[in-house]
Amino acid sequence: MPPEYRNQTAEELVEEPTCCADCSNEIPEQSVGDYHNDSGEHICDSCSDDYVECYESGDIIHIDDAYYSDNVGEYFSQDAYDDRFRHCEDCDAEIDTEYGDYDYCDDTGEYYCDGCGRPNRYPEWYVVDKLTSPSCSVPEYLTKRIEIPTQGGPGGRAYRTEEVTRWLVPNTFDLIKSKRHVGIEIEHYNSMEDSSSVGHLVHSTLRNMWNSEYRERFEHSRDYSGQDGSLSRASNHGDNYIGSELDCKPRRGDYLWKEIGIITDTIVRHAEGVVDVSCGQHMHFDARDLDWYHRVVIAGIVKAIEPHLYSMLPSSRRNNRYCIPMSQRWIDFKYVKDRDSFVDFWYDTCSYNDSRWNDKRYHGLNMHPGLREGGIGSIEIRYHNGTLNKTKMRAWAIFWTTLIDYAKEIADDMYREHGSALSTKFLSMPGVLTGDENIFSSLFQCQFDSKGEHATFEQIMHNLHECVDPATAREISNKCIDFSAQLMSAYDDVEYKADKSLSEAYRSLINILQGRWNPIMDMTSLMESMDLDKWVIDHFRERSLDRIGSRHTPESHVNACNFGRLGTVHLDRDSHILVASTLDLDKIGINLDDLGFPHYTFEAGLSRSWYGSSLLNTSEIESEMDIEAEAVFRRVNFEGHYDRVVEQLRQYPYGTEEAPDLPF
Repeated sequence: MPPEYRNQTAEELVEEPTCCADCSNEIPEQSVGDYHNDSGEHICDSCSDDYVECYESGDIIHIDDAYYSDNVGEYFSQDAYDDRFRHCEDCDAEIDTEYGDYDYCDDTGEYYCDGCGRPNRYPEWYVVDKLTSPSCSVPEYLTKRIEIPTQGGPGGRAYRTEEVTRWLVPNTFDLIKSKRHVGIEIEHYNSMEDSSSVGHLVHSTLRNMWNSEYRERFEHSRDYSGQDGSLSRASNHGDNYIGSELDCKPRRGDYLWKEIGIITDTIVRHAEGVVDVSCGQHMHFDARDLDWYHRVVIAGIVKAIEPHLYSMLPSSRRNNRYCIPMSQRWIDFKYVKDRDSFVDFWYDTCSYNDSRWNDKRYHGLNMHPGLREGGIGSIEIRYHNGTLNKTKMRAWAIFWTTLIDYAKEIADDMYREHGSALSTKFLSMPGVLTGDENIFSSLFQCQFDSKGEHATFEQIMHNLHECVDPATAREISNKCIDFSAQLMSAYDDVEYKADKSLSEAYRSLINILQGRWNPIMDMTSLMESMDLDKWVIDHFRERSLDRIGSRHTPESHVNACNFGRLGTVHLDRDSHILVASTLDLDKIGINLDDLGFPHYTFEAGLSRSWYGSSLLNTSEIESEMDIEAEAVFRRVNFEGHYDRVVEQLRQYPYGTEEAPDLPF
């Protein structure tokens, strides 16, 4: 009997076609098995577009059930997506918890992207008692192990360690006395192959000059370079030029001095480095040992010296969005009593966030790297324009390391005595904060006699001579007499007595002085207190005079840097508090309203006392310097911005016996 299949027809031997599980259409035989749905069933090419593969697990999922990640550019299943991704509580941006930068709030369980940062919280501060070399610094020495011969039995060994210094001689602190580490960012343009090449060049140059034993053992982080978004003018310097920022690892002492010279020479000579107005030179100073009260003192000093700094630098720095002046007002200092209130103060009472790109980083005084969690623990100084001049860099490093060390010393002493009231004590005497003991409370009290009654003008002047110097008392008297004469003329009333009008003139004068009071620092006094080397003081003086006399500097530059400023303060070396020095009464004028009544006005231009407080003045008797300065001011004084300065230099050469004593 023949086999059963021989009795089947040809049609019965043909296999059934495979159909798509989704659309039921027949799948070509050669395509069967190419595509499957999420149940593992065969589907056609057209229906396969409705399915994707989970990037995490490899499972097939329907596109309606899949989650697409903008960060990764792939699809995920719901479980895989939920395991890996979160969304920012503020802006709803996707957060990749495996690789992205984000903040997580333990209290609320909320996530925040790097751009928004976690709101309404304060950073954890870790203040060290004593500075050690930062982990990212270039080590001053490395250690090697040396075997010591022993007399013991077989296998007995002993070792000692020996320091191998970076240079043949150990680091010293003769030229740069501070032991604080400094990292430098040098923005410039060069003719290297790419933006990273100059970093390799600098490191190679330094490495070849180091102690050979140190070089053999060196396996640490090195200086590096890369692109910087603000450097967009490369084509101005040549077709083959590129913008580059060299980040120099922290150094200190005389090693810093020495290597600044090598680094700048290498960039200029071997990379054809140049700078222009788009470049900045930033320095990071190790600040891991600074608490809130140290930063209050630093902020107070810097607020008072900012006009002098901008005056010395190109006018482009004053209006540069990458080195903005401090935003804090003097009145804001009074609310700082601890770490959290300092954070509110520094971030202008806005919610602190931990993002590296917080806008506060673009201020000339940038404390953000030392406050944010995960930051490098530094204070960054961003005021300086781009430079490849080693002398300017060295002087800048010496000035700021010395200032920070000096401010720390002041803050330590004041905090031991005043605790959380440090801010008020530090700033109340010069009148920038209200208090029982400040210049304006003293001037206000001059209006009353010993019984608390309103004093006559003669009594006011008598009281005034006890709280200010004779020259200032005389100037106040003259202002009041001029104001009184205008006031009596406006009233045209014999009953309006002269004494009454003089008293009113005095009260109005004190009110406008206090309302406009925004003092700058007496730099001569500050630099003496800091015990800066004479060459550094002379360097800043020469640069300031060169800036004013330069044909590239607008005549209004220095006046604009000091706009809205009235008065001068200095740091008392014994009490470590700011004290008022001059009142700048010459900036207070008298105008008449439409009815002929007088009122005091705040006039533009530099005051006569500005020169004495500026970087141009010196404590030594060097009248030749003042003659040189007067000549420069006369030459550039076309619009009258320097009228009072020229008048002061002509009448009272600084450093002579004819110069008036500073008041208070």
